[in-house]
Amino acid sequence: MEQGFIDILKTMIKEHGKESILETSKCKAFLADYTKGEYKKESRFLLHALDAKVQKAIDKSQEIDICRKQQVRLLNEDYGIMEDIAQDVFDTLAFVLKGVPIPKPESAKKKSSSKSEEETAPAKGKKTAAKKPAAVKKPAVKKPAAKPSAVKKPAAAKKPAVKKTVAKKPASKPPEVKKPAAPVVKVTPASESKSMDFSTYDGSAENMYETLFYSQKQYTVTSHDFVDNRDGSWKVNKGKGYFMIIMDKPEGSADKKNVKLIYDGVTEAILERNDKQIVYFPIFVNAVRQLLSFLRVVLVIEMDGENIFDEYTVKLENINRVLPIPKQEYDKLRSRVSWNLMKEAVTPRRI
Repeated sequence: MEQGFIDILKTMIKEHGKESILETSKCKAFLADYTKGEYKKESRFLLHALDAKVQKAIDKSQEIDICRKQQVRLLNEDYGIMEDIAQDVFDTLAFVLKGVPIPKPESAKKKSSSKSEEETAPAKGKKTAAKKPAAVKKPAVKKPAAKPSAVKKPAAAKKPAVKKTVAKKPASKPPEVKKPAAPVVKVTPASESKSMDFSTYDGSAENMYETLFYSQKQYTVTSHDFVDNRDGSWKVNKGKGYFMIIMDKPEGSADKKNVKLIYDGVTEAILERNDKQIVYFPIFVNAVRQLLSFLRVVLVIEMDGENIFDEYTVKLENINRVLPIPKQEYDKLRSRVSWNLMKEAVTPRRI
């Protein structure tokens, strides 16, 4: 670290004692006063070392070399400080706290050792060379005159290149490829279906069938309640051991062989009561949502006033996606749900 910063640390110890370095909070306060906005990098590294309690390890250590290795590794591995900087911080603290001399950097050692070697080593390769006697010049022998240069013959004139024109063959027309006829899709006339809303159609053939199927259903909302009767506390004909949906009887009757309950995995479910009718259930209670996420069979009890009209078990299917209800029908269903219950509900994923 710079000598000016080291002098500041020595001054702090001189005026306020070792506690000005050993106590992290005091050191932070004194550094701000003494450095006056300078030595920001040095202050940051020093405070990291204080947080790691390097100063206390130095103060208690009897073997400074072993302590140095341990604390440098700690700063390097746990605080991400480069090894040479960690060594510099440790050496500075050891110097101001215990008077341990700061070792010279390795680079300075190498430079000083190389200079001393150059000064002390005998000069190599500087041998006094014996003067050789001057060489005797031999008389120059005159060479015979060179033969007259041969007369160059004029280069033969090049014949002009004749470009041959190649007749281009007429390009053959590619054979015509007949496009396959587009598949014929039969669409149910509007007079035969109740609605043809494609808001949930994603382009697949399977989804196309599903969209057409659910667009021709009658949707309704009825007063209902969810009851966990798996302990058999409710005395119903088939109710023992089931999670139950108790609801007011809609028009018509249920197709018990094909009835199905579909749950979106979040806040809504539909009961396919028969081939034309679907009952919509908004699910507001978190405990009910958790039960529906793992149940496979539910008991449905339809009430006519205070009397049981019908009861039947239904398979529960958790699809974990938006229910395939046409948007215009969905908006009508949501508008019929009690506003007080809507305020407590988690917003459905469709909206």
